[in-house]
Amino acid sequence: MSKPPEQTVWLRSEAKEAIAERMHEFRFEAADKEHECGGFLLGDDIEKITVATPGRSATPLGPNELILDYAEADRSADTFGLSVVGSWHSHPGADRFSWRPDPSPEDLEHWTALLDRFDRNMAVGVIASTPRRMHAWIVFRDSNGNAICKPCPVI
Repeated sequence: MSKPPEQTVWLRSEAKEAIAERMHEFRFEAADKEHECGGFLLGDDIEKITVATPGRSATPLGPNELILDYAEADRSADTFGLSVVGSWHSHPGADRFSWRPDPSPEDLEHWTALLDRFDRNMAVGVIASTPRRMHAWIVFRDSNGNAICKPCPVI
């Protein structure tokens, strides 16, 4: 098994603010306050994420399932001249606790799909438990092609 790379995710303040703003907007838009919202992360690489898309065209399928719009990701990447390096989404209900929300099997499946969809060696997934509390994981493939997911710090 290959050793996971040491990694830190740097979210620019503008990207953090975009996530926080979308979470606030979504709480007022959603009939059910327990649905997730999310979007894509854009940057030069996963260590320097410059933009977080608001994901306004994302489709909630249920309280804990969300389909992100890849066409929106492509348009945003073209507009900003950046690459899609990952995605973010909220975990409503986790805001009452201080523990890190763990990714669901669906989160891991989506983050792994990002590797193939955007032809990346690594992708980052960010889960926002509150507009100010964000947690990150990197996903990459080992030498056998198996997807590996590892938590990493967000600064």
